Amino acid sequence: MRLFRPLLLGLLTSLTACSGQQKTLPPPAVATPLAPPGVVTFLASTPFPTFTSLPRPENTATLPPLPSSTPAPTSAGIVPALTGFVSQPPDPGLASLAADEIGANLPTQIRIAAIGVDGAVVPVGWHLEGDNAVYDSPGYAAGFLVSSAPPGTVGNTVIYGHNHILGEVFRRLSELKAGDVVEVSTSAQVWHYTVESVTTFQEAGITPEQQAANLVYFDPTSDVRLTLLTCWPYTGNSHRVAVVARPTP
Repeated sequence: MRLFRPLLLGLLTSLTACSGQQKTLPPPAVATPLAPPGVVTFLASTPFPTFTSLPRPENTATLPPLPSSTPAPTSAGIVPALTGFVSQPPDPGLASLAADEIGANLPTQIRIAAIGVDGAVVPVGWHLEGDNAVYDSPGYAAGFLVSSAPPGTVGNTVIYGHNHILGEVFRRLSELKAGDVVEVSTSAQVWHYTVESVTTFQEAGITPEQQAANLVYFDPTSDVRLTLLTCWPYTGNSHRVAVVARPTP
């Protein structure tokens, strides 16, 4: 199977491996629309290159159905479905392929002092389970989605991690606040980002329209941003936390 091909963004529901019984939760925060692409004024004097050697995600897949419904094939011939939780690690060849294609821009480390995160970042993609496609598990590390934009290039850099299994690398992600600093290291340099927004949104038991709205966090952009994602709460997987950060001027 070719490793780098457009991701099916309808797979948000299978983002990370979360388990545990559901608790009664407070109403989720209402997602705040992200800033329009390109509205980052300080980049005018320090333009970022655009990364084009790997295919970008295309938001063309059929939205994932609810568990009780019958999935419909997508135009790509793959059926995205609510398949549960990610457990399979990336293909063994993905790391070397990502290193060859992305080179010095491949993330290797993430540090978030405000919540005590200092861990490795590994490349992740997606794989087929029957007729369904699901995201790879980053294991004890955070996972850089190889079809998203590498740090230092124009676009949306997507990194996700588990919240309460394996390394629990993003267990405290929901505690971040606007203004907190995120550092993403590559072999070439350390990229600094400043948190702009932290959003908790419902993912289980929602309408297709709500699911479509949630997919914005995976979308490619024409500006420069970092998106961090994990499940929430600590005892379940009914919600997601999305942190959007911008390059620090």
